Amino acid sequence: MSLLTAAQINLLDKAVEIGILSQSEHLQFLKWHATELKHHNYSDDKRVTKPRPLYRTSEPAVIELEIRTILREIQIAEDEVDVPQKRRHSTKGLRKKLFALLEKLSALTGIKYVDPLSREPEGEEQLPGRPEMLSSARVALDCMEELQSLEANLCFVATPVVLRTNALLGNADAALCLRWNDIAFNARTTSEATAWTRLRELDTYRQCQVLSARSAELVMQAYYAKMGFDVEDVSLMQLEDTTDDWKVYDLRVGDRLIDVKNARKSLNGGGNFVEHCVPKFKELRATGDQVVIAGVLSDYQKDPNFYRQAYPSATVLGEVNVVEVRRLYLWAKYRFGPHLDLTGLWNYGFLPGWLFEYPDAYYPRRNETINSLSSIARRLNGAGLFSDRLPGWLLVLCGDEELVRSMPIKESKRKLILDLHLMVEKIGVSRRSLYVFVMGIALEALANRDSPEDDLTELISLIALPVKSPNGNEQLSMLGLADPMGYVVSLVKTLSKIGNKLLTLGIHLTGFRLVHPAILKGVCSDGRVLTLLAYCGGWQTVPISARCGTTPLTIIDDEHCPLCGHLVCHNCGHCSNICRSCKPRQLERARLISEAEQDRYADFDSEDYGD
Repeated sequence: MSLLTAAQINLLDKAVEIGILSQSEHLQFLKWHATELKHHNYSDDKRVTKPRPLYRTSEPAVIELEIRTILREIQIAEDEVDVPQKRRHSTKGLRKKLFALLEKLSALTGIKYVDPLSREPEGEEQLPGRPEMLSSARVALDCMEELQSLEANLCFVATPVVLRTNALLGNADAALCLRWNDIAFNARTTSEATAWTRLRELDTYRQCQVLSARSAELVMQAYYAKMGFDVEDVSLMQLEDTTDDWKVYDLRVGDRLIDVKNARKSLNGGGNFVEHCVPKFKELRATGDQVVIAGVLSDYQKDPNFYRQAYPSATVLGEVNVVEVRRLYLWAKYRFGPHLDLTGLWNYGFLPGWLFEYPDAYYPRRNETINSLSSIARRLNGAGLFSDRLPGWLLVLCGDEELVRSMPIKESKRKLILDLHLMVEKIGVSRRSLYVFVMGIALEALANRDSPEDDLTELISLIALPVKSPNGNEQLSMLGLADPMGYVVSLVKTLSKIGNKLLTLGIHLTGFRLVHPAILKGVCSDGRVLTLLAYCGGWQTVPISARCGTTPLTIIDDEHCPLCGHLVCHNCGHCSNICRSCKPRQLERARLISEAEQDRYADFDSEDYGD
């Protein structure tokens, strides 16, 4: 075996972790490698030589696994035949296939192999022959390199989701923002300086709001263009008065219609408070085509001049349409109906960030990779290398129910995998389906008076893959799907804590209601209703006027208002706009905060903050 690179050594370490390579075989290989390294580390002129990769392609490794599978099938077939003379005849087809694979392997490696079933070697290589090629370490490394390649393809994306506009906002963009506010302006005959001057007719908050919305449209144009789509800026046609299409959608992307909805980060939302207001899902009356909602999360800017002088960036959250929301609702009602009422998912005025997902074109290698997983899983299993410690994404996405049922794994893990198989079959894998799945299994556990923490921890171990973001930071991908805001992991952590808190308090919940996409309530056995999870929809008024947006509010850290029963925000004291105790509490909370932290809001002025 040639000397390995550091990356290949790390892969062998992982092979031990997931059961493809035994600890003793690993130690034996490392001793050999250390000895070989002493002999090969320096050439005659003392210059360090670089380790060479073992194979240029993974094809020989694939063939070796197939050969091992056939050898096992031959052994099983012969053991089932009592008459020795008939054993060879019973495996005639398998032997023919074996010889064809041996010839193919010889052509790739340059080594001639004899029949591995022969008892009389003739001095030629015999499977599992050439030690440096077919050792347990060699096979393990080939498997790991193949799995690594599949994982990379599964997570591969066409473009980053954090993008900047391709150009500074110009005269036409400013004119469009004016038109949105019913201010007449002719971009053709008036200078750009005049357009930006006219924008000052709006207050600073509104200027930044509309400029941020226009920037979001331009970011989405850049996003779709990077994926190879032809993009038509329908929104800008509003200035021409030649069509009314802009009333229904903002972009035409190929043959799809896109309505861009922008949300700006709130004061305390940490980027996770995303309130995309959508009065209703749209469709073209003439054709019935559904309009796709594209969600964008923008940084908050309080100076309108920023949009004229810089290239604003934003995070693309993905897409959603009414058909997908309806399918999600119906599946969740079928799967978790006895415990979870998801009626509040249909709040069109509020689309949470977790409800969006990136289009198929964003994952150009994903479908092809998933389609290959079942055969790969079968091959690994046939070679005796299919361990219950193999990556969870392979167990889930291979979709092979028979194989999973035959594996010697924990019953709780098997149940989760098979449950995920059904989800994939019914509505596919998406951020939203995983989010609702997490919620559902957690609430099922609570309804049975169990902690959801173990199930959720095992679920994350199955679906989470570490990936590198464009800035080099490590993020978690869920079954290869990007989740830059960490919606799924955040929900897992939150529900685990909520579950443990309820069990500690001795509170038994028999049912759950998602009364709003971001508000979850529990029904107690005595009929009381408790808010378990929410967000702050209030505004701070002292010392500044600002959208709070604290999320999540939970039964763990936040108290229930004794008057209205809503959770009280620990940042601003808001509970409900209709509660009489809300405003006095907020004023008192603001007074205490102002006294304790005089300079907390030093960077903010009295302008409204947040949409």
